[in-house]
Amino acid sequence: MNKFFRSRAMLYILAVLLMLVFFLPDLIGPIPAVLCGSVVIGFSFYIYNLWCREESDDSAEPGSIGSQEDRPGLALKDKIQQRRKTENIMLLDLLRKRRSIRQFTDQKIEEGKLEVLIESVLRSPSSRGLNPWEFVIVTDEDTIGELARAKTHGSSFLAGAPLAIVVCADPGKSDVWVEDTSIASLLLHLSATDLGLGSCWIQIRKRQYDEQTGSETYVKSILDLDPDMSVEAIVAIGYSAEEKPGRDGESLLYDRISYEKYGNRR
Repeated sequence: MNKFFRSRAMLYILAVLLMLVFFLPDLIGPIPAVLCGSVVIGFSFYIYNLWCREESDDSAEPGSIGSQEDRPGLALKDKIQQRRKTENIMLLDLLRKRRSIRQFTDQKIEEGKLEVLIESVLRSPSSRGLNPWEFVIVTDEDTIGELARAKTHGSSFLAGAPLAIVVCADPGKSDVWVEDTSIASLLLHLSATDLGLGSCWIQIRKRQYDEQTGSETYVKSILDLDPDMSVEAIVAIGYSAEEKPGRDGESLLYDRISYEKYGNRR
């Protein structure tokens, strides 16, 4: 239909209608003539806008007269919009939203989302490709409740989470297993945020269950881990029951950034 409205035939029809407007008062009376004339004039403006839009679209083609290259103001605006569009699909957008969540709803995590989380950690980079990490997926409510008592403080909120992923490693496979498991844990947090889930890190390594027993020893007894295994952390995951906005950009510690040499600030 728009193609017909933009044709030359439409222009001829429009010219005839405009000419008829002058004779309408004698044919149908003044009041009906005003109404019909208003309709014809409004329709004329509609056709005019269609033609103007077509010319605007043609001029936007690369290399044509009036293209973006000839309009630096518009070109700059387009670059800014493109940059913002790129930022919205970058990892930075996830980092701006991510917060540590310690309160969860009772909603279970769908199997599909769990598979995404598992694939995310298995794609985690590892020094020399040694992949010393192991992950224990825990959804049993009783087991999660036992893991929530792994530390003297700072782990009890795990009891309210529908999912706990215990990040372990075999230190015999790599001397940088701590770094590898930390990277994997971070990917869990970011993937959870991307899936609309909340998460929080629970440090286990170098923490205490009680005065005599370390947190690692306690967790290994709950999960039947091999004695030679080590436990880095537990990541609590679930649907958030608390609203936390992303941190304000003004709170970022830009004074910790040096350029070329330590202490050189901008």
